[in-house]
Amino acid sequence: MSVALPVSLALLSISLSTSFLFSSRFLDAPQDQPDRDPLPRTTTLSGLDPPPFESYDHPPPPSSIASDFDYETFTFRLPLSTSTPKSTGMPSDSELASDALNEESILRFPSFKMEDAVTLGMNLRKRFRASMRHAKGKGCVISIQTMQGATMFACAVGEGSDVSLDSWWHVEGMIKVVRRTGHSTFYIERGSNAIGKPADALGLPFPEYRLDGGAFPIWLQNSSVGPIGVIAIYSGSSVEDHHMVISTLRSYFSKMSGDRSNASTTGPLDR
Repeated sequence: MSVALPVSLALLSISLSTSFLFSSRFLDAPQDQPDRDPLPRTTTLSGLDPPPFESYDHPPPPSSIASDFDYETFTFRLPLSTSTPKSTGMPSDSELASDALNEESILRFPSFKMEDAVTLGMNLRKRFRASMRHAKGKGCVISIQTMQGATMFACAVGEGSDVSLDSWWHVEGMIKVVRRTGHSTFYIERGSNAIGKPADALGLPFPEYRLDGGAFPIWLQNSSVGPIGVIAIYSGSSVEDHHMVISTLRSYFSKMSGDRSNASTTGPLDR
């Protein structure tokens, strides 16, 4: 009995000393140190696949695409001053890309519902049927989807190869570009041409992603998070398809503005 008591006291003393040292180690640690990431951060867009370089710890060399392209926002660093080629009289790729980016900031919705998608889709279909491309026998496929992939409107105009399964796969590839980048396919197409880099170098490998113009993001006004959907048409002409979407949107917003103006000027007795 006399031997067991000193042994127990000794074990208790060791236990208390260990507990004090363990707790004091954490109490003495600075409390204002920022948390550190155990793994290197990768430059991704909303959890999507990382670009062709690994992390901020291993950025691409200055001479590579990093000097021309921002992988986080998928925007091009285009020249501030551009000139129209004298030989063609056409706008440069930099100018076209800048115009397309400006369209994204202007053509935004106060709200967007299923009725808006159906109205837009039918207006786009009507506009294409009245176009010269349709008069020449061309067809198209139209799709309006949410960013999560839910279809809000879809239709085909014409017959044959223009509305085949390949065309639907093509328009899906265009929609994937908008989902990944948040920008119109025309902007990405012209921007990549302006800096002289292929789609693969931007992390948009073919055939999963298609850079043909005609897919445009659906943004809400005053939103800085990201687009909520995509409106897309594919008829085989990048420039004409993009312009058809833009003209349809401009006409739609113009009608909305006119309807609101008429509603505000109409008196109670006129309603």
